[in-house]
Amino acid sequence: MKKYNVFIILIILFSFTLFMGGCSSSTNGSKSTESSKSTEGSESTQGSNGQKVEVSTENKNIKSEEKQKIPFKIDDFVLNVTPTGEIDSAGGVYYSYQIKNNSPIPVQVMELNINLEFENGQSLVDNIIIPNTLMNGQSVGGSNETVYPEPASKIKSYQLLGYKVLDANGVLYVADLQLKKIDVNDSNRMSGVIENPPFKIDDFVLNVTPTGEIDSAGGVYYSYQIKNNSPIPVQTMELNVKLEFENGQSLVDNIIIPNTLMNGQSVGGSNETVYPEPASKIKSYQLLGYKVLDANNNIYNVDTQLKLVKNN
Repeated sequence: MKKYNVFIILIILFSFTLFMGGCSSSTNGSKSTESSKSTEGSESTQGSNGQKVEVSTENKNIKSEEKQKIPFKIDDFVLNVTPTGEIDSAGGVYYSYQIKNNSPIPVQVMELNINLEFENGQSLVDNIIIPNTLMNGQSVGGSNETVYPEPASKIKSYQLLGYKVLDANGVLYVADLQLKKIDVNDSNRMSGVIENPPFKIDDFVLNVTPTGEIDSAGGVYYSYQIKNNSPIPVQTMELNVKLEFENGQSLVDNIIIPNTLMNGQSVGGSNETVYPEPASKIKSYQLLGYKVLDANNNIYNVDTQLKLVKNN
């Protein structure tokens, strides 16, 4: 009987040992699973003391894009608008403007968006396009810009809302002066550039001669001569000439040569008229650029300041 009791006690003790071992194994497995779950979304790295340090990777898929550097300040382009006070019979309200490039870069093309407010409380937005290169430090202007508020009213104030500039490398910058931000688009960088045009940029030579005459309407007169020293004939030609005046103003005038100019030939014109506001005699001139259409109908768009020839 005693042997039987001892045998039963040994069986109970053995079963209890197996039971406790199973619980311990199950508990360790649970902890291992929880540990595995807790490290999801994290990377492990060894700390200085050899212990694991969990590093969060929640933002691992977000690309850290470096902000593109803007090579100028948003207020580097300074606009001045001068209302002439004139309203024509069609209700056109006139103004002149000057824009100065105080940035460190030249721009090939510029477009300005201007909000004009009128004495009768109206307002409208006008667009000014500067199609020629404006070098850093240069100014350019225009006169007889016309807007048509309804009903007609004199300009009271103006505000430059924003502008677009295309730099020398073909990068487009879009500036919003109200939001104080500049967006960049470089998808057309240096597109259309002709590396080896069939002429030299300075093969077309312009001479401007101011007559000194100013008519009763404020028109300022000059004459010109253009010579084709290139090896090619051109069917048509358009010249962009910057004129500076004795009162400090400047504006760009366009001269069109509609007839073929053979290589070696010259052609000219007289009584060309510009209208600076207020009127002033011409002090100097500069050929900013030109377009030529050759005998094979190829267009060459020349920027004499940036020394570029493009096919558009």
